[in-house]
Amino acid sequence: MQIGVDHPIATAAAVEKAFADRLNNPAFMAQIARTKLATGTTFVSGFPDYMPITPGKSGTVIVRSVAADDIGGDPALVAGHVGRGRAILAGLNLGAKCVNVDGKYVTTEELAPEEESILVNGVFWLGQ
Repeated sequence: MQIGVDHPIATAAAVEKAFADRLNNPAFMAQIARTKLATGTTFVSGFPDYMPITPGKSGTVIVRSVAADDIGGDPALVAGHVGRGRAILAGLNLGAKCVNVDGKYVTTEELAPEEESILVNGVFWLGQ
């Protein structure tokens, strides 16, 4: 997967806004730094599959599948405004990690660090 755009869900701007009074605290800022994802950052989602999301007119593609030749590049996480609110549509299987164990695929509940950042930042963005 790849972060495709500067957006509060990737940059942690919504978290910083929510805790503006703590931005001078080095320990707090270290935690914020862990959730920042730069445009172009690639990561391996815990689950190898995803559902492509077709963004509407107010949707912003935050995450795309990595493109190789003519395959991939599909929107996998889209955020936008709907009516008076906000919405995030995720085609990623957040929280599912799939691994091959002795020839069988086993799925466990686990987040990749980047998925964790997307969830934390997304919740704060939704709440603004």
